[in-house]
Amino acid sequence: MNDNPGMDTFDDIEVSRPALAESYLGLLAAQPGRPLALFAPRRVGKTYFLDHDLAPAAKRVGLVPVYADIWLH
Repeated sequence: MNDNPGMDTFDDIEVSRPALAESYLGLLAAQPGRPLALFAPRRVGKTYFLDHDLAPAAKRVGLVPVYADIWLH
């Protein structure tokens, strides 16, 4: 029986990384036009980070985030 009713599996865990998002924005600002790429094993939170931390932070500073999912093709 689960003692935490809001968390049934590890997929229910949400980790916010605003400081990491800000550091990536700093890299983008320091070298405009230079791309960034995230590489890590599957299911470690890359897409969640992009959707919930980096994209909103980018929008706040006037950038237009674009996400391409290569696995769709």
